[in-house]
Amino acid sequence: MSSDAAPTEPSLNDHGTVERRGLAYHEVIAGRLDGGVVARARETLARWDARGGSESAITQRWRELLRLPLDEVRMALLADTEAGRETLGLHEG
Repeated sequence: MSSDAAPTEPSLNDHGTVERRGLAYHEVIAGRLDGGVVARARETLARWDARGGSESAITQRWRELLRLPLDEVRMALLADTEAGRETLGLHEG
């Protein structure tokens, strides 16, 4: 029995599509990342901490990442690993 229905295309909100789009976005960000951007991110976290901070796992991970040298921060943004996806908020969990 054959079906005349057209094959379905993945939704723009499909998790895989969202994840690929997020990783592509972070490739662009990593390419533009410089010491000034990292310094501002560190300052932002310091302000949050001064106001009581956030103890979320993602915020903690960013604190760890922002202690690293610039090249390692870039690599972390581009890492297609479970930890990398969690850091970027691309993890279903």
